[in-house]
Amino acid sequence: MGNDPSFTALGLKAWKTQIDRADKLFGSLSSEEVLREIAPGRNRVLYLWGHLTAVHDAMLPLLALRERLHPEFDVAFISNPDRSRADIPSHEQVRGAWSVVNAELWKGFERMSGNDWLLRHSAVSEEDFAKDPSRNRFAVLLGRTNHLSYHIGQAVPVTKKLEGSVILETDDATQRLGAHPKSVFATYLPALRRYARDTAKRLREMALVGETCLQRDKRNGFLGKQQKLLCALDSGVKEPLIRGHAGRTFERSSEL
Repeated sequence: MGNDPSFTALGLKAWKTQIDRADKLFGSLSSEEVLREIAPGRNRVLYLWGHLTAVHDAMLPLLALRERLHPEFDVAFISNPDRSRADIPSHEQVRGAWSVVNAELWKGFERMSGNDWLLRHSAVSEEDFAKDPSRNRFAVLLGRTNHLSYHIGQAVPVTKKLEGSVILETDDATQRLGAHPKSVFATYLPALRRYARDTAKRLREMALVGETCLQRDKRNGFLGKQQKLLCALDSGVKEPLIRGHAGRTFERSSEL
């Protein structure tokens, strides 16, 4: 990478894009809606949001920017699985911490030069960094951006379900549906084609979480492969641990 400023600018742009996506997604949810599960038997949106806040807060000392602002979030959102504690931060507390932590991170990013990004982060020793200079602060930024994108993808289906429920609750939809809401509602959804030779697909059609390999559309994995191209540069040390299911063992953010 050298000290080419274009790489740094690209990394910061990717980070800002994902933060904006997360702001829009989480900020649109009410205190009741953030308690929804991302899928049956899995983590709630509030836990996901708090987990991301805790991980971003830990970036402050990792990048030598300042001390942490909310170390207490680790107990609720990193060390323990969802629903294992009753005294977790509220929706408003998570929302406020999320905004403050990310604003503080961005202020620190703006102060860093291209050479600063190539320095070692605080979780790697000088001896280990001499052996592998890629374990630098820029690698942390790439890894955390990928981690953020991963969890946004988990939360998106929740907002889609909420959008669908709003449609169903309108007076106009109620009049159209009558006694057969499922079949009649489907006829009012426009048919779409992603590819020229594909059969028409409904607007709200989506793959099931547990869909088997033989039933999947392999082309749906193309975007995921593009997003994973920079995983080789992720910082392995201190990479955030993730629980896909509440109560399960941890997984790395890069695992599929």
